[in-house]
Amino acid sequence: MPANNNDVNKDIRIFDFSNKKVLTIYAEAENFKKKLSTYDNFKKFFLMPKILWFDNDNMLIIEELIDYMPKIDWKKEDSSYVVNVIINNYLDYFKAVQSKEKFIIKTSESMIENLSTDINFLDFYKRNKFYLNGLSGTSLPYLSLHGDMWFYNILYTKEKNCYFIDWEHSNQYMLFYDFFWFMQYEATYNQDFTYIDNYFTGVYDNFLKEGLEIFNLSFNKQDKLDYFIAFVLNVFSTRIIKSDENTKKSTYNQFSNLLEMIKEKYKNI
Repeated sequence: MPANNNDVNKDIRIFDFSNKKVLTIYAEAENFKKKLSTYDNFKKFFLMPKILWFDNDNMLIIEELIDYMPKIDWKKEDSSYVVNVIINNYLDYFKAVQSKEKFIIKTSESMIENLSTDINFLDFYKRNKFYLNGLSGTSLPYLSLHGDMWFYNILYTKEKNCYFIDWEHSNQYMLFYDFFWFMQYEATYNQDFTYIDNYFTGVYDNFLKEGLEIFNLSFNKQDKLDYFIAFVLNVFSTRIIKSDENTKKSTYNQFSNLLEMIKEKYKNI
């Protein structure tokens, strides 16, 4: 069956349930190479299905097949456990990135400047001008991250292991991009605002504080909306900027609606 990697995908996966292996036949060399490189880059910090064998000439990869618990069977405590695993894994990863200086520093203003030639972004800017003009100017680290973090990209087992999969969108993103992507996905697509509530009411403040301090930066509670807007701009400048016009318009509108909800709901926080 076709693998679910990109918008247009011709990769093929063959599952061997008896031997708990899965063979992927890659259609594009770029996807094949990225699979191997992301595995090498992230396997020390995130549990991933093991690559058991690969063939460079024919672009074949065999991985272990994980026996996981379907998301629909998770209990509330399972979701909480997985979120804690995400937080702890990322803090360990941040420490390694900082120690090797594999990151750059950017401001939200620089992304706004880069997006300013996109007419669709200009509509978004007008709609959210008050908040975009009020950005604190906080500089944030940008580093290599997953890029598509949500519950269905984590294989959770009965042994409470969390396997991180589908790294095709891995790229340079702002420090908390993956966590924010997960929060907005649950809110936008599953109508579950638990995690955005937790973010703006302080449940994740220690994670934010620790993450920033690793990069010798200070955490300011009053800047939490700015951090989230930096994430939104990062989405636009990486995943959306090269999309077709309809995708751009729908995405800008989607995030405008989400920001309006956030600003109204948490205006007193």
